[in-house]
Amino acid sequence: AEDKNKRVFTPTPSQAKIIYSNKLYRLMLSGRGEGKSTTSVITMGVHAMRFPEWQPIRWAVVRDTRRSIGITTAPTVKLWDPEGRASFWRGKTDEPEVFEIVLGNKKIIEAYCFGADSLSDLNKFQSLELGGVLLVEPCAAADISGGVSQDVFAIATTSLRQMPYPCFIIEGNMPDESHWVSTTFGIPGAEEPERSTEEQAAVDSIRANSEVVIIPKGENKALDIVA
Repeated sequence: AEDKNKRVFTPTPSQAKIIYSNKLYRLMLSGRGEGKSTTSVITMGVHAMRFPEWQPIRWAVVRDTRRSIGITTAPTVKLWDPEGRASFWRGKTDEPEVFEIVLGNKKIIEAYCFGADSLSDLNKFQSLELGGVLLVEPCAAADISGGVSQDVFAIATTSLRQMPYPCFIIEGNMPDESHWVSTTFGIPGAEEPERSTEEQAAVDSIRANSEVVIIPKGENKALDIVA
């Protein structure tokens, strides 16, 4: 019988660039409602399916607070990977600690949730060997996010040690010209600071290994079709 609850995902051009990219860093910027969170969840799953020999792939999901993850990111995960069937959660509902994504009888993703405001969370974060990082809303914005610092970005990068082809997703609103996201990834209009030769080489390496997508307003007409 046909599964009436099946959700069919058809990516927009911008979403497809992120999902099917082979770059390490995949940066999505846009206003609200353009499907960034959905794209992140689908990208995590596609990445896991590319590398079955490394499953379960360990991810860190990082935002300003774990409560923000519970309010925003967790519902999107549960939409595409229903709780109790395709995803299993530990911790409080509004402050998740760990979730697992299962395909069939196999765990393909093990994701740890971290709040950038918590020193204990960050200490645990540094000890993990990860295959993926999802960093959400790095730019501070009223009623959306307290932001995530460049130091956390650096810690996350050095934690990608589980597998040869990790994935680092960053999703957020458009940063101003002096924010570290702008200056690191070379967003148009960024105020490029003075850098040492070593610092410039590091930035050049990041940019060469980045898929940067600024999603046009209104591109996402429908996030999903319910079959």
